[in-house]
Amino acid sequence: MDDQNYKLIINGEDLDYSDLMDEPISLEIKHPESGATFNVNYIRWVSSLNDEFSKFYYLNENNEEMYKENTTFNKKGDKFFHSVYISSNYFNDFNFDSEENSSQKTIVSRVRSDEEFKYLKSELESFLRVKRKPFLREYAKKVIEEFENEGIIVRKGKSDFELIQIDDLESVIQEVYTTQPKIFSSLTREQKQTIVGLLSLVLNSEDRERVMEIVDQIVKLDSAERTKLRNLLKVTNMTKIIKTLNLIKDRYQVLEILDQILFTSELGAKEVPHLQKIVENHTWIFGEQYSLVAAAEENFEKALCKHIKILTEKDEEIIIDHPNKQKQVDIFICRQNKTRNTVSNLIIELKHPKISIGEKQLSQVKEYMMTILGIDRFNTDFRQVFMSLN
Repeated sequence: MDDQNYKLIINGEDLDYSDLMDEPISLEIKHPESGATFNVNYIRWVSSLNDEFSKFYYLNENNEEMYKENTTFNKKGDKFFHSVYISSNYFNDFNFDSEENSSQKTIVSRVRSDEEFKYLKSELESFLRVKRKPFLREYAKKVIEEFENEGIIVRKGKSDFELIQIDDLESVIQEVYTTQPKIFSSLTREQKQTIVGLLSLVLNSEDRERVMEIVDQIVKLDSAERTKLRNLLKVTNMTKIIKTLNLIKDRYQVLEILDQILFTSELGAKEVPHLQKIVENHTWIFGEQYSLVAAAEENFEKALCKHIKILTEKDEEIIIDHPNKQKQVDIFICRQNKTRNTVSNLIIELKHPKISIGEKQLSQVKEYMMTILGIDRFNTDFRQVFMSLN
């Protein structure tokens, strides 16, 4: 309306409606044979305008509305709210009530079955499809973020292999949403859990293409959507395989380096700067899903604060009364099993390969174990605590 000097004024002040609009675009469509020209103004709205459907508005050369009708992108289960205004002298004398494929002539020269009008609608539909796709892809990220915030998809505490599976799941959800967003529209939390759970179960099976059956049970896919989804499942599966192979390769390399450090004396590897750093950064050596609680130069008081943070996500300043509270362990890791309501604590005491392990070293680790068992806050939040010694 700015280019026509129209304004909305409330209490003497211009109404600023710019925050309601996102991505306004102007373009021109010209029919190649007849030269009929259409000036198009497209607006994507931030939110629905009083539950108004997204529409095409046809205007004559004086920008007077002659007719309006819904676009084909309504009730798709997404939030792609838009309006398209098409002005042209072509609509000065147009019969909008004519049948689109009518072969009968009317006294009005311009009808829906004209090549110009069919060309215009085809171009407009193509334009909207192009504008909708990146919008859906961005909105799909918000859907996935919502699933994570609601605890439907959980990353915390997952192993590297499980995170690869979650990446695969989220990639499929994103592509399914861009293909047919209605599947995730207006769902309760329980329904979201069911759909995501089914998708996860099938994607980790040997029959990934059954995902299409799940989607088809909720909303029917056309042939183009089926082809797109089938190709997607092949691509995401290959990505998952490559990520898994790379993870295995990286871990194998770490084990090779560790082997060299331990058994190649010519390298002159030392306990703290070399061996300890590898173990700190690769706790998977002792099992999946372990979190680092404490390493060298961190005493039990600091370890307890981090232990609580890992298990409860709470920040607490802890002061403990124990004679060994200032003692330091080489590596202290823990793993929580929420299903069984248990916590496994693992202490690793590192020794150079040249040092023989005897009663002195064993007593040192036992002392650490008794220290943890003797501090209530390490044990009271859970039914059972497992302690392993290495």
